[in-house]
Amino acid sequence: MDDAAKITLSEAELDKVCDKEWILTKQRITEKVYDLLGLHAAAVRQAFAAHGDFFGAEITGSFPKISKGENYLQMPYVMLDYPSVFGRDHIFALRTMFWWGNFFSCTLLLKGHYADTFRESIIHNLQKGSSGIYICIGHNEWDHHFEAGNYVPASEYNMEELGNRSFIKLAIKYDLEKWNEMRWLLEEGAMRLAGLMISPAVI
Repeated sequence: MDDAAKITLSEAELDKVCDKEWILTKQRITEKVYDLLGLHAAAVRQAFAAHGDFFGAEITGSFPKISKGENYLQMPYVMLDYPSVFGRDHIFALRTMFWWGNFFSCTLLLKGHYADTFRESIIHNLQKGSSGIYICIGHNEWDHHFEAGNYVPASEYNMEELGNRSFIKLAIKYDLEKWNEMRWLLEEGAMRLAGLMISPAVI
């Protein structure tokens, strides 16, 4: 491809570069995502505080962090990590993600001693019911797509294999068409994932 072809805009691209409104619309939607995740963080804080003795101060005392980017597999995203503890070898993260053009998701990532602490309860609780929950089978804990090779439905997973993984990653995915219900869906999803860690003896 010559240099002229690289910088020449198609008719559709030229329409977009001259149209400010679609960028302003994107900014407004992104602001609403931030507002939604802020409300979500408040609901999650209350839920985890109710089990503060079980999860411990390191987890319940963490602070919400919202971040965004423009290029996760070429599409913008916004994500909330809360509660979360990130160390080199030990990770606890409840991550809520908006991925433009794709989905919202709630993800629980456990690694190191957090995976060891909650592994038995997660396996036990998933065996009782796992509808709508996915288990990561990939090797990179930072891959968030739901394509083949990264996630499988928990109902199709051999739970014995969960005992051998260096990290545990569970997720629930929501269609963007359900935007107006998303506040409640995300809250329900976060509570489901949190509940998987709680031993029946604690409930």
